[in-house]
Amino acid sequence: MNKFSKPCFTLLYGSLFSFVGGCGGTSGPPEAPKEASKVIVQTRDLLIEASFGGAPLQKKADAKQYEGQFPEAAKAIADGSVVIVWGKLLKEAAASPEIVAYESTASSAGGWAVKEDAKLYKVTAAEVPAAPKSGK
Repeated sequence: MNKFSKPCFTLLYGSLFSFVGGCGGTSGPPEAPKEASKVIVQTRDLLIEASFGGAPLQKKADAKQYEGQFPEAAKAIADGSVVIVWGKLLKEAAASPEIVAYESTASSAGGWAVKEDAKLYKVTAAEVPAAPKSGK
């Protein structure tokens, strides 16, 4: 990451969540639980970046463009250790936000997931199959 990437990234976070949250929005992404892995936090951050750009990830190759900013997330998406629900953008909190990404182990043993409100949730294996899977 060059010396300009971090300030620009921070600015993008603030802009996205001000836009998503309206006038009273937060100044950054929701705080990540301490137990959440770095990979799932980076995945959430990558999805925030993609949502800010207005272009949802459609396939694994789309995550490659974020490899410089989010190397662990890009690798996890490429190798399948994080599953993405393709074509979804993060959006304003809904009554029941849907899963947009999750650790692949979550489908059998539970784990961490990113929901469309950009928050990280600990989910059970029973919650994960409800998330549609597509893209290659």
